[in-house]
Amino acid sequence: MMKSIDLARLRSLLAYDPQSGEIRWIVDRGNSSKLNHLAGTLTQGGYRVIEVDGSAFKAHRIAWALYYGGWPKCRLDHINRDPADNRINNLREATHAQNIANTRSKMSGRRKGVYWHKQRKCWHSNITIGGKKKHLGLFNTMEEASIAFEQASSEIYGKFVCVEAKL
Repeated sequence: MMKSIDLARLRSLLAYDPQSGEIRWIVDRGNSSKLNHLAGTLTQGGYRVIEVDGSAFKAHRIAWALYYGGWPKCRLDHINRDPADNRINNLREATHAQNIANTRSKMSGRRKGVYWHKQRKCWHSNITIGGKKKHLGLFNTMEEASIAFEQASSEIYGKFVCVEAKL
């Protein structure tokens, strides 16, 4: 279960601008929490985290709660994949799988879902569905394997799919 704090308490401390995505203190709490200052700090992963009453909350979850009047029921996905962009039109509820579908490859120079098969000296593609890998085929080029992955991803995850720019 995700952490939450009483919404009335949150609203007594913070103000959210849905156009800019900024969350600012509306009270002076001393130190770095001064009236009208941008709330929170950036993590190494690029997420803004705000400490309230001794607990740390990701800013995008606070933004959602302040805007919609309730905490998100599941994960939140940053549509443009920028974890610091907390504008309301850049946030959507998502399952873990949908959130993962909206990511880029972690391997430089490689396409998501595409791997080199050393023994067969060709490219292969697979996708994970419900925690299980599904083999999509063997291909002569990285591009062919990537197309197979993108088609399967689009069928399964729809609007959550991150289509990468061509290499």
